[in-house]
Amino acid sequence: MSDEWKTPEWLYSNLDREFRFDFDPCPLGPGFDGLECEWGQRNFVNPPYSRKLKSAFVIRAANLAQFEGKMSVLLLPTSTSSDLFHQVILPNSSEIRFIRGRVKFAGKTATGAVATDSAAFDSMVVVFRGLDHASPYMRSMDGQPYWPSHVPEVISSETITARYKRTVGGTR
Repeated sequence: MSDEWKTPEWLYSNLDREFRFDFDPCPLGPGFDGLECEWGQRNFVNPPYSRKLKSAFVIRAANLAQFEGKMSVLLLPTSTSSDLFHQVILPNSSEIRFIRGRVKFAGKTATGAVATDSAAFDSMVVVFRGLDHASPYMRSMDGQPYWPSHVPEVISSETITARYKRTVGGTR
């Protein structure tokens, strides 16, 4: 299956209107490595959803928010039982918005046919704002408080990566 799936225009436009993105480290097409380049101050990230790449982009976004004050808004599959969610996203994000219904991405299926159905998973928008803009609660896409959370703690980049490696054996 391909890691190249386009964000629906309606979803990107709504988020861009709110956050005014200046960079996308995950553009479609070959030859661009968003993990190796300098990110902007306000990033939209719809990373490849393969486990290692998705984790690497989430960890990078968390690190940039914590240590450089850069904001990143990530469109991710909802997986609240994963180690990535509990070890990196939940303790470090400023907010989490759950999207009602399933997103219909533009892309190709494993057989090469144009996809016509919605994703087989639910999606969430995760915001890493940096320390100055932390929010102590999660929100649904309509902006209503969703579930109490704690204020993100300040932890080092090495600690974030080490926690993730220890729990799932992942690499950066």
